[in-house]
Amino acid sequence: MSKSKMFLFAPLGLLALFSCSPDSEHSPTGPNLRLAQRIQCADECAITTDSRPFLLARSSRDSVAGTLALAEITLDGSSGATVSLGLAGSAQVLAALPRDMRILVTAGEETKSFAISQLTSARGAIYRFQTVGTVRIFYALSRGMPASIPLGDLRLTQYSNSAAIVKSVRRWVRQSSAFAAQMSSSSSCIIEAPTSRVCGTTVWVNPYAAAATYEGTFQSNPGTGASSTIGINFTPAVPSVTITVYDPTYDGNTAQAFDSTGALLGSVSFAGTGTPGWDVPDTKTLTFNGIHTLILTPAAADYVAYDANFEGTPGPSPCPHAVLNGSPTITDPYGALGRRSIPHMGRDYDGSIGTPILSEDAGVVAHSDSGKSSGWAIVVRSADATSYYFHMSHRSPFNVGDTVQGGTQVGTIGNTGHVESSTGGNGAHLHFEQHLPGGPVWDSTGHVPKGTQFEPCTTSGEHI
Repeated sequence: MSKSKMFLFAPLGLLALFSCSPDSEHSPTGPNLRLAQRIQCADECAITTDSRPFLLARSSRDSVAGTLALAEITLDGSSGATVSLGLAGSAQVLAALPRDMRILVTAGEETKSFAISQLTSARGAIYRFQTVGTVRIFYALSRGMPASIPLGDLRLTQYSNSAAIVKSVRRWVRQSSAFAAQMSSSSSCIIEAPTSRVCGTTVWVNPYAAAATYEGTFQSNPGTGASSTIGINFTPAVPSVTITVYDPTYDGNTAQAFDSTGALLGSVSFAGTGTPGWDVPDTKTLTFNGIHTLILTPAAADYVAYDANFEGTPGPSPCPHAVLNGSPTITDPYGALGRRSIPHMGRDYDGSIGTPILSEDAGVVAHSDSGKSSGWAIVVRSADATSYYFHMSHRSPFNVGDTVQGGTQVGTIGNTGHVESSTGGNGAHLHFEQHLPGGPVWDSTGHVPKGTQFEPCTTSGEHI
């Protein structure tokens, strides 16, 4: 860390609680209904969204030593930029937290610890940039005396002023799989569904069951019986995967990484406690070139649950082929609210009527028709995504079931269906959205569930 930077703690002001109420179909589920709605890692970055890590950090003074890792966040800041921290939650949960539990913050080589009470009454400034530079901040929990902590709303949030987040790795931000798919461009690459599109990567987990207790996100089968082997596939391959195993009683829990040919890249083993019911999670990271498949094998007769995240680039991936030639202008970005009650689930490109629209990837035509809202539309399903092209003035003569090559013209920009008159002067634009592969397809009588959408791939040269 540069000597020009300073590590500090000072009150900045009262912590604001958010009470936004998005549409129910976009709301998270589970114990963190209210506080998990804002998970974007921007000026405000959620480090935890419920009390799970505080539950897992409980231990007696003479038991497991060490800390529980929460997050690692890298920021670029200008001179005078500050980073602060605040903790908010339900009164019941906050009152139950052990008084000796501390939140540890490390910037460079210096670590400070803060009592819960220091962060609940006001935001605390934890870092200040003296000059332009970069800093990595690590967050962790110390282990506290045993306490009966209920599972519920608890949000630890980092606030930055004049500092931009370069990278964030956060294990404790929980939300529904639908919300995760919609917000994957701004959150870390967390696996939270049997099939998902996260950080430009399609992930399959089989078998998959939601974790039966507060520990972990998924397990192999419902209930608390003995676990079985789980396979996780990544398309495209990823360079690193981190796995946390919860309640490993016996030695013998393993994770193996394989490349696309099925060759074993390497494996890790997780430590067992030897005591049933004593939950001491173990986290290991597998780092190899080109992890295509991960096999999670439990120890014989052991019951375990998992959290998993992988190294990726949060944000939309580049389209295999340009959707529009040239440098298209985005008039309505993905996730924007505007006058809507729910975020915009596609991306709008300005253009003149008759401008060619190209298929972003090779696939099969899944729908070709006209709808009241979409106007003339065509839907192309590929192995990685199902792509939607709305408001066309002309559709190319493809029928459902026809094969389309990447870069092939599927229609032209138009203003059919429901369009805003402010877009392109006469409403002419392309609405482009993408959905998880294998899901239901929109047709003229209705729409697919909003949760199947994710931020569309990007076209080279596009701008706002």
